[in-house]
Amino acid sequence: MKPGQSTIIWTEWRRSAGYCPPNFVVTDIEPAPANFAGATVATTGGYKHATRPRPIVLINQGGHWQITHDSAMTVLDALWNAGQRVPAYGPSI
Repeated sequence: MKPGQSTIIWTEWRRSAGYCPPNFVVTDIEPAPANFAGATVATTGGYKHATRPRPIVLINQGGHWQITHDSAMTVLDALWNAGQRVPAYGPSI
């Protein structure tokens, strides 16, 4: 991660108390060349928890599967957007 990203992510994570931890659903795991794998991930739950399925890329580093930076940013962005949703009838005044 770039300098400062972890602080921003941690601040948003704390702000989302009550929405975390989300329930992750991982499907369609497929091996790829060069110690990579692809999968589809979504989150489930209530109105501010659910995200649509998104592709992610994993990399095997020293026997541990880790999500790539770009995939992590995509998932975090989806979670942030889900947390910002307002009901279709608009915000309460």
